[in-house]
Amino acid sequence: MPEKALFETAVENIIWSNILEDFHTCMPGRVESYDFKTQKATVKPLIKKVYNDGDILIVPVLPNVPVIFPRTTKSGITFPVNTGDKVLLLFTERALENWYLTGEDSTPGDKRKYSLSDSVCIPGLFSFNENNLASNNDDLEIHHNGFKITITKDGKISIKGKDDLDLLAIIDEWMSQMKTTKVITGIGLQPFDPTSITAMTVIQTKLQELLT
Repeated sequence: MPEKALFETAVENIIWSNILEDFHTCMPGRVESYDFKTQKATVKPLIKKVYNDGDILIVPVLPNVPVIFPRTTKSGITFPVNTGDKVLLLFTERALENWYLTGEDSTPGDKRKYSLSDSVCIPGLFSFNENNLASNNDDLEIHHNGFKITITKDGKISIKGKDDLDLLAIIDEWMSQMKTTKVITGIGLQPFDPTSITAMTVIQTKLQELLT
């Protein structure tokens, strides 16, 4: 390759390298604070920026970062976001402020691209050395503050509290007790009438079909 072409290639590489220095795509972050009313968080990016000359820049804490939850117009799932929780920070292709005003087609209003100013985050990106809540790879599990709802691949359900007590199992046990309980009547203690016992048995059978 001619010397001039080599020089032009080197200059082009330097130019592109400098341009890409200010482009951001995604990185892990840590929640510093969160406002559930606006669903915005203050997030600290967790990977430092290293320049070609070896200089290191600590990326500034980002305020007012929208937190993305699974949601449609009429449905959605929300859960607590706490200080210290990890998130995946995403930096959008164009400026967001005009779109935030309407949620419709809009012009960006600014020429910046992939900027720190246009970040959103998704909760749930944790490092490999942090606890995994999943018990297995077969069941649907919902965890919250020590409580767990499980739907197994076979369609069984459990609702367990902090002491591993299963709500459905407790209800089943209570219904078994009720079927043998006697009530006070004018002629003394008597069991429930057969119709009530039959109804309770039907309900209990349906309940047991859900128990793990």
